[in-house]
Amino acid sequence: MEKNVHSAVIFDSPSRSELAAVQDLLRTCELPWEDIGEHFNHFLVARQGNRIVGAVGLEHAGSSGVVRSLAVREEFRGTGIGTQLYRRIVDHAKRLGVTELGLLTTTAEAFFEREGFRTCAREQVPDYLRRTKEFQHFCPSSAVCMTKRIPT
Repeated sequence: MEKNVHSAVIFDSPSRSELAAVQDLLRTCELPWEDIGEHFNHFLVARQGNRIVGAVGLEHAGSSGVVRSLAVREEFRGTGIGTQLYRRIVDHAKRLGVTELGLLTTTAEAFFEREGFRTCAREQVPDYLRRTKEFQHFCPSSAVCMTKRIPT
C-alpha cells in the first residue's frame, strides 16, 4: 500500500544550480554521486515544494543507457515516487533512441526485477555498462548487474 504524500510532487529536470542538492540526496541514500555532473542534463527530480525528494539519471551512448542513482528520501519511500521517476527516465531514454538499459544496484534488485530487468554475471556485463565510472570505480564488486531491452 502506498503512503500518502502531504502535498503535490512535481517531476521535472533539475537546474544546474541544484547539482549539489541532488549530490547530497545521493550521498544520503548511499549511491554514487561523484560523477553525476557529467550526466546532469539527463537527470530528473521529484520535488515537493522547493525540496528535492527524489532523483534519477541516465548515462547513455547511442542505443545503450545506464540508469543512474534512482533515489528517494527515506520518508517518501513507498509513495510511488521511485516508480514514477523510473518510468519517466525510461521514456526519456526512448526519446534518445536507447533500446538497452543496464544498471548496478546493491539494494533495489527486487524493484528492478518487477520492472523487467534481469541479472547478469559481472563477467557478462555488456561493454556499455562495463565502461562506466560507476562500474569501474564507484559501485562495490558486490553490486548486482542488471539489464533490460526496451521497445522503441
